[in-house]
Amino acid sequence: MPLITVGTDGSPGALAAMDWAIAEATLRGADLRIVHAWSPAQIGPYPYVAPDAYAVFEQAARDLLDRVADDADAASGGRCERVLTSSPSAGALIAAAETSDLLVLGARGHGGFIGLLLGSVSSSVAHHCPCPLVIVPAPAP
Repeated sequence: MPLITVGTDGSPGALAAMDWAIAEATLRGADLRIVHAWSPAQIGPYPYVAPDAYAVFEQAARDLLDRVADDADAASGGRCERVLTSSPSAGALIAAAETSDLLVLGARGHGGFIGLLLGSVSSSVAHHCPCPLVIVPAPAP
């Protein structure tokens, strides 16, 4: 069965990509793999962070993935695999794409440079993706 992988960070762009991926999976009879990557490096080095901060951030990442995937399950008939990884986003998405028929990303996520057409993750993945890639434009504000 075909497999469509979609990355999410919960941003409006990622949610638009999820909607597109669900529609495509329905059209093609494909399964969905939803990937959410969070990086401990974003939290900071251990001596400056409370010891339980990693667990708190991981749980927040899991909650975000579950919330997005629950909605996707309802829309797609429950054919979604969930992948949570504590690694940099671009690398995690490229790795997930190795066994995918299609990778779907939003044009930009929660990065800091609002004016960019492509975020750093989608730009990096576009250069190294091992399968076809769809980058869904950001929704109009």
